[in-house]
Amino acid sequence: MISLSALQLNEETVDIVSKVVRENAIGQSVYIEQFEAAISAYTGVKYCIATASGSMADTILLAACKEMYNCKQVIIPALTFIAQPNAARINGMDVLFVDVQDDMLIDTTVIEEMELDDYPAIVFATDLMGRTLNFEELCSPFPVIEDACEAFGSTNAGHNGIAGTFSFFPSHTIGIGEGGCIVTDNYQLFKFCQSIRNHGRANEWTNEAPYNKFHFTRFGFNGKMSGIHAAIGLSQMSRINEFVARRKSIYATMCKELNEVFYTGISPHGLPLHFDRMDNRDVAMRKLTEAGIECRKLFSCIPQREPYYQMRKRAEESFPVASQIADTSLYVPCHQALTEEEIAHIIYTCKRLQGRIQSKEGQRDI
Repeated sequence: MISLSALQLNEETVDIVSKVVRENAIGQSVYIEQFEAAISAYTGVKYCIATASGSMADTILLAACKEMYNCKQVIIPALTFIAQPNAARINGMDVLFVDVQDDMLIDTTVIEEMELDDYPAIVFATDLMGRTLNFEELCSPFPVIEDACEAFGSTNAGHNGIAGTFSFFPSHTIGIGEGGCIVTDNYQLFKFCQSIRNHGRANEWTNEAPYNKFHFTRFGFNGKMSGIHAAIGLSQMSRINEFVARRKSIYATMCKELNEVFYTGISPHGLPLHFDRMDNRDVAMRKLTEAGIECRKLFSCIPQREPYYQMRKRAEESFPVASQIADTSLYVPCHQALTEEEIAHIIYTCKRLQGRIQSKEGQRDI
């Protein structure tokens, strides 16, 4: 099976993990700080907070924003991964879903026109499939943060708003098993996230200040990354330029061969394909699986399809674009671990799928 996973572990990974074990540094250790520094250097963002997962990164970031901005509501695209609205609910915040545009990103025109009774709110945009929102076009009356979990390596991903999150799940640009991080240029937000990641501790505990270890000034979580995961991340970051260049090259080839719009600057999570009807999409998924190609439906339109959020949906709300995309789209592998033979096989199989709506071939900037 051609996997959606992109893990490429090598001897360097084995060596550094063995070193971590020999040093008894599997928990909190200098390797986490080194991994955070590598992420900051690569993304060009001042501060990085490593977390146990991308979902935990979302949760910690929203908790920090709630404290800093007194936010009670989170504006989230209806087409996204469930962890994003769940992070809001964990923090006791209301979720306001808005529709997406044809490019699968949040509809900025709706945000600009929103008038909320319960101020303030925060916008939590999603970089779906690696596509990033043009934040220069977003005239939001609210602070903006960015779920860039699927976009590590995309141009400006993670620091288009006041902060962003990444995930290091195996199918993402770098995979460490489980892990994520928050990036920001805002020092106060950085310190809040550090504290919340560690149970709400007053300060990051150090040998020089042991009296702070059991002093907690705010609500928090155990969202820390382990030393082993950070070490795997360091070995992956040593190859990040190679990984991103390979992803972009494969993406360009697939877009050209399948007559799909090529979005410049993105490091794709996968290649989305759209169909004229749900039944044709579902048939396509069976054919891809039979051909040995792992695929997934795009995320559901959460307020329309997922029971917890269906119950909280306002009667007048509708999300026609998100619903259409969710019900008729899938994505296939498009990552650096694919061989030339696998790429050719994916293209050959996709060309023969019935009911696929081919985008007008061309190029769009992210």
